[in-house]
Order: sequence, then C-alpha cells, then structure tokens
Amino acid sequence: LAAASLHLTVSAAAVHLTVTAPSLRLALAAAAVHLTVTTASLRLTVSAAAVHLTVTTASVRLTIAAASFRLTIAAASLRLALAAAAVCVALAAASLRLNIAAASLRLALAAASLRLTVAATSVRLAVATASLRLALAAASLRLALAAASVRLAVATASLGIAVAATAVRLALATASLRLVLAAASVRVALATAFLGIAVATASLHLALAAAAVRVALAAASLRLALAAASFRLTIAAASLHLALAAASVRLTIAAASLRLALAAASLHITVAAASVRLAVATASLGIAVAATAVRLALATASLRLAVAAASVRITIAAASVRITIATAFLGIAVATASLRIAVATASLRIAVATASLRIAVATASLGIAVAAASLGIAVAATAVSIAVATTALRINIAAAILGIVVDTAALGIADEITVVRIIHEYKIVRNVVDTSILRI
Repeated sequence: LAAASLHLTVSAAAVHLTVTAPSLRLALAAAAVHLTVTTASLRLTVSAAAVHLTVTTASVRLTIAAASFRLTIAAASLRLALAAAAVCVALAAASLRLNIAAASLRLALAAASLRLTVAATSVRLAVATASLRLALAAASLRLALAAASVRLAVATASLGIAVAATAVRLALATASLRLVLAAASVRVALATAFLGIAVATASLHLALAAAAVRVALAAASLRLALAAASFRLTIAAASLHLALAAASVRLTIAAASLRLALAAASLHITVAAASVRLAVATASLGIAVAATAVRLALATASLRLAVAAASVRITIAAASVRITIATAFLGIAVATASLRIAVATASLRIAVATASLRIAVATASLGIAVAAASLGIAVAATAVSIAVATTALRINIAAAILGIVVDTAALGIADEITVVRIIHEYKIVRNVVDTSILRI
C-alpha cells in the first residue's frame, strides 16, 4: 500500500508537471509576444512623436515664412505707395513749373504785343503829324498861288484899265474919273471876294486837318483801351488757369490719398476676415478633434469591455492558434501602421512642397497683386495648418487603433464578433474624421 501510494503520488506529480508545462510554455510565449508588442508600440509611439515634431517644426517654419512674407509684402506695398506719392508730387511740381513757364511766356508775349502796339501807335501818330504838316504846306502853297494869280489878274486889269483910261482920258475927263472910281471899287470888291474865298478855304482845310487829328487820336485811344483790355483779359485768364491747375493738383492729391485710404481699409478688412476665418476654422477643428477624442475614448472603453468579456470566454486549448492569429494581426497592424506613417510622411512632404510652391508663385506674382498675394499666403498657411493638423490627427488615430490592436493581440482576442466590432468602430471614427475634414 505504501508503494502503491508512492507510485500514485509520483504519477500525480508527473501528470501535474505534464499538465502544467504547456500552460507554462503558453504563459512564456504570451509574455514574449507581449514584450514584442510593447516594443513595437513604443517604436511606433517614438516614430509618431518624431513625425509630430517634424510636422510642428514645418508648421512653425511655414508660419515664420508666411509672417516674413507678409512683412515683405507690407514693406513692398509701403515702398510702392511712397514711390507713387513721390511720382505724384514730382508730376504736380512739373505741371506747376510748366504752368508758371506758360504764364511767364504769355506775359512776355503780352508785353511784346503791347510794345508793338505802342510802337505802331507812335508810328501812326508820326505819319498823321507828317500828313498834317504836308496838308498845311499844300494849303499855304495853294494860298500863295491864289494870291499870285489874283495879283497877276489885278495887274493885268489895271494895265488894261490904264490903257483904256489913257485912251479915253483925252476924250472925257469926267468919264475917266468915274471909270477910275468904278475900277477902284471893282478892285476892292474883287480883292475882298478873293480874300474871303482864301480865308474860307484855309479854315476848311484847318477844320478837316483837326477832324483827321481827332479821328486819329480817338482811334489810338481806342486801340490803347483794347490793348489794355486784352492785357487784363490775358492776366485774368492766366490767373484762372493757375487756379484751375492748383485745384486739379489738389483734387489729384485728394483722389490719390482717398485711393490709398480705401486700399488700406480693404487690406485691413481682408486681413481681419482672413483672421476671423482662420479662428473659426481653428475652433471648428478643435471641436471636431475633441468630439473625435471623446468618441475614440468611448469606443476604446467599449472595446476594452468587450475584450474583457471575450477574455473570460477564451479557452486554454485554442491558445496556440489564437497566439498565431494574434501574431498575424500584429504583423498586419505593424505593416499598416508603417504604411500609414509612410503615407503621412509623403503627404507632409507634398504639403510642404505645395506650400513652398505657393510661396514661390506668390513671390513671383508680387508685382501683379499685393493684396491677392497676401490673401493667397493666408489661405495657403491656413490650408497647410489644416493639412498638418489633419495629418497629426490621422497619425494619432492610427496610433490609437494600433494600440487597440496591440492590446487585443496581447489579450489574445480572436473572436470574429470582436473583430467585426473593431472594424465597425474604426469605420465610424474614420467617417467622423472624414466628415470633420470635409467640413473644414
């Protein structure tokens, strides 16, 4: 009996060792798989942190580049405004100089025309004086010729009368005396008549000459008055032209200042609208991220509850098969995570290249539209920040899903219902993320 009991004890110990050895091996294999999964998750976390740091550095660099580009655009616009103001001032000064030169030229022409008018008037007065002197000389010559003819006629008549008187004197002394008296009276009458005619002719010539002199003086005074009026009109027109030029210069300066003020106001409004849109987009993105994080936490909690419920129903007999399936899922998850990290890195590089290309295009189109370039830079920076935030969100979601898969593999979940729930929750989270990205 003692030998039989010892044999039974040894057999029970052997059976216990035989039964305990597979469970111990399974526990060691599970510990090794858990260590491998923990190492892989740590590496993925480090890679995600490095990618997040790279994305953050790129976003900071893009923000600094956008700020420097905005400062460059503002400096260029200020330089353009100063150059435009300098050009406007130079044009105004040139136009003022041209107006002053034109006014001085008009004054010189008016002075020259006045001098020519005065010279012509003096020449006309000299010609009128000479013609008056010639008329007076002709009148005096005519008077002298008339007096000589009268004297010759008187001498001829007196000679005939003397011959007749001498012939008749011998016949009738009384008749000769009467004839002498009659001849003397006739001479006196003729001399008086000729003297009256000469005086009347001289007075007529003098009156005509005085009328001509008065007409010439009136014409000269009228021309002088017309010249003075034209000079006054020229001076008034020059002053009016100068006033109009000054008013046009002031209006041009006022219009330029108004355009600059409107451009500055529109630029401020555009910048304010862009900042408001960026703030709204950031707020909506934060709200979407918070909602996604809450949903992800709820999904993780429900998933962990499902895992805990499923881990109760796991049997020791299918441990090796489940470990194999978990290892396969782990390899697929690691490959998927690496592929997503590569896709995220490539998308980040594409986003950085796109942002640099947009910055180059905006720099090339600086001379075309400064305000449009600043707005494009703001939109590009917003798109880059949204793309960076979206990439970081996708990386975080991938890391969370990878952690869930790792936890599932560590616990040895292979139930089809749990896998379907995981895929369903992943689709829900992906739809929420895509909807948030589409809204942004």
